[in-house]
Amino acid sequence: MKNLITIVLLLLFFQNTHAQSCITVSDDQNPDQCNYNFCGPYDFSKGVYRLPYPDGTLVHCTNDHFKHCPRGALDMSGASGQSSYNVVASADGWIRAINDEDSEECTCEGGDNCDNNYVWIEHPNGEWTKYTHVRQNSVDDLGLSEDDWVTRGTVIGKEGSVGCSTGDHVHFEVAVPIDTNILLFDEGGGWIDNDWARNLVPVFCGISGNKMVSGGDYFAFDCSSACNRYCRWLIQVMAAACSRYFSIVIHWKIPMILNFFPTHPANCMQPMKLY
Repeated sequence: MKNLITIVLLLLFFQNTHAQSCITVSDDQNPDQCNYNFCGPYDFSKGVYRLPYPDGTLVHCTNDHFKHCPRGALDMSGASGQSSYNVVASADGWIRAINDEDSEECTCEGGDNCDNNYVWIEHPNGEWTKYTHVRQNSVDDLGLSEDDWVTRGTVIGKEGSVGCSTGDHVHFEVAVPIDTNILLFDEGGGWIDNDWARNLVPVFCGISGNKMVSGGDYFAFDCSSACNRYCRWLIQVMAAACSRYFSIVIHWKIPMILNFFPTHPANCMQPMKLY
């Protein structure tokens, strides 16, 4: 009986996270000011990706694939209290495009426009991931070049606010070519050509529902961990509790505890990393 219950729970979990093949975005979630001619449905990515930040980083999702304009991409930022954050590859792959020469930030509204800094990585599964707004020269300073092979978790730049941006963050997206093996995109901003490519909803390891939600906070870690699914779930639960505890401490300014955790709730996780 116990084994039967376990099997049923596993089947329900699998159905909840993998059964829905696409998400249809309704018209009211795609207002006219969002100038984008493909507004769904969006398939889930075939690949399972790690969050594009180093292990242990607390990551906040500002805009999920419903809220982001254009639709289908994500905005996220490091939230561990650091002055700067490294950006890492979400999966193994080849760097296919680098633009990190620009330094200007603009709103891209009302004719205000400037080029984005970005990295495109092609993965063996046929999908591509994009990391936008990286700091000027932060990719070049690492000695990385186009066609370099990078492994999951490799630092590929620094979080920045170059291009159509209002504050340091990573614009992250997954795209797949249509009827071709090459992803076509605009060199200045890295935007995909919607006639030849389409976005996918990124599937991430180790987070609730396997997809990011606007306003959500998540801890980044490596998908290749020996830690099983239950272990990763436990880490997320403990991390969330730790983050909440730290918020209470900050609110009431309890000096003894602040001295014990001098920087951020991510420190709470350091002694109990299981990956």
